[in-house]
Amino acid sequence: SQGELAYQEHLSRDREISFNSYISIIQKQEESTIRQKDQGLVDFISKIPNLNLPRDLIRVDENHSINAKKIREWMHTDRGQQVLQRITAITIVNKNLSSIPPEIELFTQLQHLDLSENKLRSIPAALGNLTQLQVLYLHTNKLQTIPDELGNLIQLQQLCLHNNQLQTIPAALGNLILLQILDLGINQLKAIPEELGKLINLKQLFLHTNQLESIPTTLRNLKLLQFLDLGYNRLKEIPDGLFEELTSLQKLYLHNNQLGAIPAALGKLIQLLELDLRNNRLEYVAMELGNIPTLIKLC
Repeated sequence: SQGELAYQEHLSRDREISFNSYISIIQKQEESTIRQKDQGLVDFISKIPNLNLPRDLIRVDENHSINAKKIREWMHTDRGQQVLQRITAITIVNKNLSSIPPEIELFTQLQHLDLSENKLRSIPAALGNLTQLQVLYLHTNKLQTIPDELGNLIQLQQLCLHNNQLQTIPAALGNLILLQILDLGINQLKAIPEELGKLINLKQLFLHTNQLESIPTTLRNLKLLQFLDLGYNRLKEIPDGLFEELTSLQKLYLHNNQLGAIPAALGKLIQLLELDLRNNRLEYVAMELGNIPTLIKLC
């Protein structure tokens, strides 16, 4: 009937409008993503001190997109590569930086990167391609996750991630065997991976002010560890054998936990200078602590 035909045509028009609306939404989202990436690149590049860009790249357009395209093209030219590869250190601290562009991987000779005290919420996987990096400071941002690719930074010696919003740490960080300082304090960690026990060159480990309820016994492999801060967590006990081989330890902070006992193994920390046990639920402290000849501060 004519009524049925008219209804079918109506449905067909509705489907066509709905599909076109869907395509329009997707296109707008894609355009918005491109603009954000372009703006992020321009924002990052413009904040790098002493980066000698060609004059025609310095002018910033209102929408950033034209400049971003020129900058991206220049970064891939031979001249651009020469400039970028001469840069071994980048410091952008407290500059309201909100993103790290994936083009950061083009700074192939970068050894020191400090992006602390900004507004970063994520780290691009491309950062893992900076295999010459030795120092990475990302503390005091808004990071919630860390990409596995950071485990590719095999030359890294210092990694500072404190004062973020991290809830987990990838096991891949155990690949950073040259790491000497690892700061994960002031986050929301409930556990740390056993693979951190592979960091055999680690000297300082900051895990304070998290939500840790246990510590993996693999940390006993960190025989060069001199400083360990586990304060302000939820630890109820110390795993058997954890401290027996940490004979290089000089400062150990266990304050503000829920510990009920301190094992005799702590008496084997023959180089220990400071031991903080305040604000726990201690009912037993091993007499062996009195055997530590170097201890000058016990609280």
